[in-house]
Amino acid sequence: MIKKFSGILFFLSIISGSAMAQKKVSAVVQLLGTIDSLVIEKGKSFVVQLPIKNRAGDDWELAKPPVNCKFTESYLGEAGMLPNQQEPKLMFFKATAVGVDSIRFLYKNPKKAADAPVEQKLLKLTVQ
Repeated sequence: MIKKFSGILFFLSIISGSAMAQKKVSAVVQLLGTIDSLVIEKGKSFVVQLPIKNRAGDDWELAKPPVNCKFTESYLGEAGMLPNQQEPKLMFFKATAVGVDSIRFLYKNPKKAADAPVEQKLLKLTVQ
């Protein structure tokens, strides 16, 4: 009974966390492939959701700051509690200037050799 109740609470916390993210932003981009694109209005906020392994020490970083939007915050979304289980890394941005730009994300894995290829994802961004 306690496990079932805690499972229901966990599910509700995921739903409420998603609802809070949706209220805060105008667009959500789930960057699961290598390249994606977004068209957004100046002054609007958006979030990029990237998959990351839970408790593995891995992380996503920006290759360089984008020109026509501002990075505002990031945090790990809620997911399962098992090590190495996928969870979302949420990176929030605000479109600040009209134009075309791209945001390159680099996946950092502390267990890989320094000369190993780095996984990258690209978001092509158009601010109107």
